[in-house]
Amino acid sequence: MTSQPAASGRTIKVAVIAVDQMSPFHLWIPMTVFGQGARSGGSYHPFLCAQKSGPIETSDGYTLVVQHDYSDCDDFAAGDLIVVPTWHDLDALPDKELPDKALPDKPLIDMLKNAHQRGVTIVGLCLGSFVLGAAGLLDGQKATTHWAYADRFAKDYPMATLCADQLYVDEGTIVTSAGVAAGIDCCLHLMRRQFGSALANQVARSMVVAPHRDGGQSQFIARPLPQEINETRLADAVQSVRDKLHQDWDIEVMASRCHMSRRTFTRAFRKQMGTSFTQWLLDERLGRTQDLLESTGLSIEQIAEQAGFRTAASLRHHFRQKFKRSPLDWRRTFRVVAEPAIAADGDLSVTHMLQ
Repeated sequence: MTSQPAASGRTIKVAVIAVDQMSPFHLWIPMTVFGQGARSGGSYHPFLCAQKSGPIETSDGYTLVVQHDYSDCDDFAAGDLIVVPTWHDLDALPDKELPDKALPDKPLIDMLKNAHQRGVTIVGLCLGSFVLGAAGLLDGQKATTHWAYADRFAKDYPMATLCADQLYVDEGTIVTSAGVAAGIDCCLHLMRRQFGSALANQVARSMVVAPHRDGGQSQFIARPLPQEINETRLADAVQSVRDKLHQDWDIEVMASRCHMSRRTFTRAFRKQMGTSFTQWLLDERLGRTQDLLESTGLSIEQIAEQAGFRTAASLRHHFRQKFKRSPLDWRRTFRVVAEPAIAADGDLSVTHMLQ
């Protein structure tokens, strides 16, 4: 992943592609996430965009009026986003080849290609990844899509490396997500990438969704835990880890707290959380590191201690491996600082700024 901090001093434009018979729920996902981001202090301007401005009929039978067309993306530059939120229901289409009516139209393909050449980030949520594949943007790239269409995707776009078990895949200026709700995770990930975890977490809280699910988590959890496993014990143990990340935690300790064998705990945790305990713990510690880098002046050594890394060197290693940048670089980009400012009535107030 190539991180792209928010462009300084300008608003990030987000064009959400809309076509006739598109699911309005899929349109809602990026419009709401980035719209809430704008209302929460992020410099975003999301809008619906179609080949021609005017009314489109949604798959739910009501009409939306789209005020922007593809020409409004001509001035998009690096840092801006074009999101294809889904595509046609492939279940209704022949299994061998996509008929012409189901293929993305040439104006859309050309617009996506031209924008990508200018450094614009192209995002395919759910079945939107098929559109990116049709445009040739996934050749040589890793990508994901809705798990139910993974075989179809692999057959149609063999030049892409399909990561069928992931929630989202970030290849820098090409980002794809798994089905439906994974699109929310993907949009929050992009927000975190551009503005830091504080804004993304605030938006997640306002939407009452998980603040961060790593892209490597499994997109498909087969079934809920059976009652005899007792999910409450697992949930309580997970909360204990989050409350005391600075402590040493391992599978043996967690299994003991849940009154399970190591094998039963390992299996139950993966079924419930979609990832291994070891990977989940590392992601939690890295998330805490991001928060502390952005919101405090603690040294790297102090942050390493609070987040549960044994040494600052270990923190730096895992942080760079995950985010492709150093902790100090992250802090310089996303640090939230308090600066004195004179309010309109002459009183001294505090203004929070993203630096």
